[in-house]
Amino acid sequence: MKSIRLRNHRCYFIALLGYFKSKPVILSPSFNLIFDDMQFISTQVQGGKGIRPFSINKMQRDRIYQRILRLLNYQKWDESLHFAPLYEHLVMVGKAWLEPRYLFDAAAEYLATHRIAIPKYTVLQKLISRVIQQVKKALNNKLRIHVSSELHGFLNTIIDDKDGLSLSQLRAGAKSVMVTELKKELTVYHQLQPYTRQIDNAVKGLALRDPLIISPKRNHV
Repeated sequence: MKSIRLRNHRCYFIALLGYFKSKPVILSPSFNLIFDDMQFISTQVQGGKGIRPFSINKMQRDRIYQRILRLLNYQKWDESLHFAPLYEHLVMVGKAWLEPRYLFDAAAEYLATHRIAIPKYTVLQKLISRVIQQVKKALNNKLRIHVSSELHGFLNTIIDDKDGLSLSQLRAGAKSVMVTELKKELTVYHQLQPYTRQIDNAVKGLALRDPLIISPKRNHV
């Protein structure tokens, strides 16, 4: 910081450093947007008077961020270098849980682990959208291979049937050990039993991943 000649630029450096340590995103805040922080830094951290409004150009801000990235051992997001590896990682994660917010968190975790600054939201939005399309396409192709026409018809029946066996019944399970609840379980079992082997083979063929294996720091169920 001491190598920065202008005092107002030193204050701006301190502010951007604090923001980046809080969340590794490269920002371009105007003086008015961070007025209170700049006054605090000028008086309490730099030990001087308040600071007058000033503007900073892109080149000056880039130089400040170069210092911050070097200081914290981070890289600036470079699409030509970082897009493909992150995309491949998220495709693997998506095989376990194809939910946009989960993929966003997984992307942030990957970037933090590899010391890469988080890019603009639109970049991650485009990336996650492509990942979802790719994983769905791959799953559909595998389903065509591993799901027989007989099982396909049965699954369609479950989705469409409002009176008989439904997905909600399959997911609910018995609520107690009462005879009526156990009878419901037996009914589900008998309807699924003819397709059990085919379902097991299809699940193995899909090669779905366990989210706990991919992201051991998280406790998803």
